[in-house]
Amino acid sequence: NCNNEINWERTRYVYTDCKINIVTETQYYESPGIISEKTLFAFLAQQLPILIGYKGIIEDCENLGFDMFRDIIDTSYDYAEDSIRWKQALEKNADLLAGNDTGDLKYRLQANLDHALNLPKMFKENFVNKVRENFQYSDTSGPS
Repeated sequence: NCNNEINWERTRYVYTDCKINIVTETQYYESPGIISEKTLFAFLAQQLPILIGYKGIIEDCENLGFDMFRDIIDTSYDYAEDSIRWKQALEKNADLLAGNDTGDLKYRLQANLDHALNLPKMFKENFVNKVRENFQYSDTSGPS
């Protein structure tokens, strides 16, 4: 009975009232893991994400095309051992969490929002392209 659209609408006021989102992802120990709606909500709300999840999740988000604000957020914790990764994320970003000025990020935050909104279309296009590639490959092989 989980409906992310309803959940987003119900909690939007919380998300949009905060500049930074400490995202504790669902999968923490298994890598690679998943990038869930928790992370996407941070992008939709135009927040700086301090993303705490499985090892390498920040790089995976960047590979999907998201700006992870490495010039502002200390993401060196991303590959730390499971037992300390969450703590390092908070300690290394204590100044940011204390409210230090990050400058004008509205264009970068907007770019993440736009990218998050276009992600389903991108996944669909990638899937269709892969199917076409595989079909063409098997079609051109011909009989032996």
